[in-house]
Amino acid sequence: MQKFLALLLILSPYLGFSEGIKLPVFTTRYEIAYGTEEDEDEGSLIPSYLRHTAFFRVKEEFSDKFSSSLQLRYSQKDYFSTGSDYSYIYLNPAVDLELTDKLGLDFGLFSKWTWFNDLDGSGLSKDLFSFGARVETGYKIKKGLKISSFLKGLFNIYDNPEKRRQDYSLGIGVTARMGEFLFGARYRGVARFPLGSASSKLQDFYNLGALSLTWDPNK
Repeated sequence: MQKFLALLLILSPYLGFSEGIKLPVFTTRYEIAYGTEEDEDEGSLIPSYLRHTAFFRVKEEFSDKFSSSLQLRYSQKDYFSTGSDYSYIYLNPAVDLELTDKLGLDFGLFSKWTWFNDLDGSGLSKDLFSFGARVETGYKIKKGLKISSFLKGLFNIYDNPEKRRQDYSLGIGVTARMGEFLFGARYRGVARFPLGSASSKLQDFYNLGALSLTWDPNK
């Protein structure tokens, strides 16, 4: 602890701690979602599911260049007729750093516990525990031109070893403003692999490319 405090003291001029630490900001939210589906023969609406979600986040802004947050979410989804009821708990601590006037860095850890009320077709548990990390950077090349990238790793630990899987994602994007127009281009690639010798998952890859154009006459 003493070494950690000493490190913060050394970095305090760079991180802007001399500006004064603000009080943490707490956010809570509760949601209820009611889903319906349509009977194609009679044209009537049939209740499908009811979902409850509780959300909590605390964010501490140490300075204009350094902030951290902790997010906690609990959700429960109940189907009225067919469907697999489940609930989960999601935990996400994150850190946001402005390394320079042009370069920013976001880093976060996340974990998720998911429980199902029923079993799969083979009579085995569908419960799983997922955890991983994500790092994202943003760099302002010049005014109106920015490049960003992220790297994410995810491990899905199912109770059933045959379903265990590991995912790795890489993304990169560019945004450029030219007068009233904002151009955007991004790419995201995902590689999935089996996790453990008992896993029956196959290797597969997913690639996404997107272009966007926004016209904003107010600029």
